[in-house]
Amino acid sequence: GSEMCIRDSYETYIKRSSLKKLVKNKKYDVVIDFDMGLSKYIKMIDVNKKIAWIHASIKNWYEKESRIARLGKRLQQYDNIVTICDEMKEETASLFPFLKDKLLRIYNPFNFDRILTLSEENVENIYYKGNFIIAIARLTTHQKDFPTLIKGFKRAKELREISEKLLILGDGPDREKIEKIIRDENMENDIILLGSIKNPYPWLKKAKVFVHSSKYEGLPTVLIEALILNKKVISSACPTGPKEILENIKKNIKLGNNEFDKTLKNSELDKKY
Repeated sequence: GSEMCIRDSYETYIKRSSLKKLVKNKKYDVVIDFDMGLSKYIKMIDVNKKIAWIHASIKNWYEKESRIARLGKRLQQYDNIVTICDEMKEETASLFPFLKDKLLRIYNPFNFDRILTLSEENVENIYYKGNFIIAIARLTTHQKDFPTLIKGFKRAKELREISEKLLILGDGPDREKIEKIIRDENMENDIILLGSIKNPYPWLKKAKVFVHSSKYEGLPTVLIEALILNKKVISSACPTGPKEILENIKKNIKLGNNEFDKTLKNSELDKKY
């Protein structure tokens, strides 16, 4: 409690002091606040135009109404606010109607050639040699929906003859918590946490299916990368991004949150897999 408050106050003081020195007696044409981290201090900067960038669903990211309301007031200081998909733009306009005229949508760019080239790299790993389904995510239970992913995969194996392992690429603060869920479901032999892998693209290319399980997103990069590599995709229908990405791609299957049985018994899924 008190330690956290002291640390936050000290960090705020350091940031404010550092910024003050940086911008003293200077005038800027444009400031782009790429993660809204400047919103507390933007008044300190003498600038003609201010642009903020939103990277995730505000409603889910900030959670508390008081924090959302405070962010809305801070965002009023900007001339434009960039969202990274239409669904996010609509959600933001719904939360902050007074910002509607300032909102823009700019999709994230992707280097197709780089992804395709990296996907050709040779991999020496025992798990790579077999058949597998893949998930790529930071190991955090705040944003990523690992319980649904793990229990859903277990249910899939119960309903159907699935010989593939589920390989999860990525690392993060909740690794032990996720390992416990895997143990509790008796899936240690079927679900493997491979940790952080520098080049995930060969794994993504070789996978039979890519599974994306989240509570909320912005515009999920790895989902688009899976499509660039022509993968079949199963995704949570979470805010924001996945529905927009997959909407008009008929070869992909959309998965609503927690709808294991309905999806797995679906005849279209039977035909696909």
